[in-house]
Amino acid sequence: MIIFRAIDLTVRRGMAAALCAVATLASPVVAEGMGIASQDEILAGIRSCTNGVGPAGLDEAHLIADGWSKGSMSSKDGKPVENGLIVYGKGHLMVLTSNAGLGQMQLCNFVAKIASVQAFPKLQAAMASTYGVPFKDNGKGDQYYRASNSHLINLVFTGSSDRPSVRVAVGYVSQESK
Repeated sequence: MIIFRAIDLTVRRGMAAALCAVATLASPVVAEGMGIASQDEILAGIRSCTNGVGPAGLDEAHLIADGWSKGSMSSKDGKPVENGLIVYGKGHLMVLTSNAGLGQMQLCNFVAKIASVQAFPKLQAAMASTYGVPFKDNGKGDQYYRASNSHLINLVFTGSSDRPSVRVAVGYVSQESK
């Protein structure tokens, strides 16, 4: 349990900064521009992120090889916006993240709309079936799962009852941080 507590603290600190920016920018995009993602599509996105994020950060070549398309951000007048964010889309999922600096937790974040509030517990059950019982669960739709010795998954219910969505962050935790 000591390892999980240390990892949990590292995860929360590393994910918090990255997720604040991602959540702020991604919420309007999820609400307006994306269709509803299936449970299988979300689980496939998690596998893709787990395979695509490592000690060197997010491997964009892996995402492309796995069928993701590179996106970009533009202002309302159509001009490109350079902000250091990495944007990819696949089906009804959107990766919106940035490569962390050396020594910081490496993340692959994506957002997806879900069919209903009732779809979230089904997704949680599928996650538990795939990755085991979450090692941290706040009981309000924010859970942490262990995908491997070096990868953790944070599944969070976002949106609202009429526009439900999820945010998933797959983090690479270096062996030194344990």
